Amino acid sequence: MSKRTLLIGTALAVILASGAWYFFTEPHSVALPAVPAGAGPSGTTTVRALLSLPGDLECAITLPNHHEGVAYVSGAKLYALFSAAAGVGRAYVLYDGSSFYTWADGFAKGTALSDAAGASSEAIEHTDVTYRCVPWTPVQSFFIPPANVQFTPVSPH
Repeated sequence: MSKRTLLIGTALAVILASGAWYFFTEPHSVALPAVPAGAGPSGTTTVRALLSLPGDLECAITLPNHHEGVAYVSGAKLYALFSAAAGVGRAYVLYDGSSFYTWADGFAKGTALSDAAGASSEAIEHTDVTYRCVPWTPVQSFFIPPANVQFTPVSPH
């Protein structure tokens, strides 16, 4: 493993761990949309493999830290929401095919992590999710970062 890959992986792990600690340190407080039972794909896989599932999907997901959320997948794009810490509401993750964006209800700022340096690839290649999906009619606005949030670019360097 190259020194650069190790540095990027370490920086990404610190960013994701800090964000997860901040957003998920308290019990869940906001109900998430229910994913109806259906005959769609299910299992455990990486985020990258989830992005490559055929069709447009709405998925109930569980992260390795046991936090549950709902993800909407269309093409190579992902929009996910999770219950955040009490009093915060929801935390969001958007992958638009080239960058990850994270933000939470009630906060005017979020983070943006570009795939240009390969850092996003580290996150989507090595994060396992358990999923249960059903077909979904895409809402394209889900895959556009919100205009009312100021995103701060985060660099893995």
